[in-house]
Amino acid sequence: MVFRRITTSILTIFLLLGGTYTYASERVTFPSAPVPPSAFKIKQAKAKGITLTPKPGIDITGILFRPERSTPRPAIITLVSGDGLQNSHIQWGEKLASWGYVNLLVDSFGSRGGTSRQDTNNANMFADAYNAYHFLQKQQYVDPDQIALLGFSLGGSSLFSILNKSNPRRPADIIFQAGIAFYPNCDTNIELIAPLMILQGDSDPFNSSFSCDKVSSEAEKWGNDISYHLYPGATHFYDNKNYSKVDGERDKTAPIPFQFKKNHYNAEAHQDSLIRTKAFFDKHLN
Repeated sequence: MVFRRITTSILTIFLLLGGTYTYASERVTFPSAPVPPSAFKIKQAKAKGITLTPKPGIDITGILFRPERSTPRPAIITLVSGDGLQNSHIQWGEKLASWGYVNLLVDSFGSRGGTSRQDTNNANMFADAYNAYHFLQKQQYVDPDQIALLGFSLGGSSLFSILNKSNPRRPADIIFQAGIAFYPNCDTNIELIAPLMILQGDSDPFNSSFSCDKVSSEAEKWGNDISYHLYPGATHFYDNKNYSKVDGERDKTAPIPFQFKKNHYNAEAHQDSLIRTKAFFDKHLN
């Protein structure tokens, strides 16, 4: 379904988005599994009589948002955009926790000594998501059978591989319940293992809505449970207030964000995305 009009009232926003949980946040570190060599490298080494072994994993860092509840809660793993960990991602983590969800915001670039895709092109978001899943499953405050994904831009695009039924690199014991992709580059002609919601602006200068339109229109053909919402006039990063051109909304102490001139904060689309995100996760996570 494509959403092209925003009619949400202020009262509706208040009723649906008012957080009812107090929460705490902390920096956490969790191990990544050893990285096996590719089939091509194994073949090359074998021809030379060499046996390759997996590379040792690194420590992955992130921010954990945890609602203060005595019973195990559903959890959501957040994958950041290509410009790296931003305040907008942290604000989403705070919002998710206020709704009662454990949120693990994975710092894929910072874990490898960088800040963004531009200076850290070796970040493996797929593996980071799998390792975050295993970390959360071991925590007593997490319901191990109720874990979902949330991704922004590059992180959102990664969901199509992570949730691809034919992905040979996904461990067999990993079963995500749902995913939400913000302004992604959609991968077509794949069968997904979980329901997916796509949120995108029709004025996105980076990722055209064409591929996501196709994913949505062919959802039944591939047996996918897809919700697709296209916001008129919204660009990439439309939920990030640091892209606001309104005086007083942007944090002027922060550096000018990536591609600031081409992208704009859209308050209406942001508020509607909050409502849809909460409703989607409430539906698919117990």
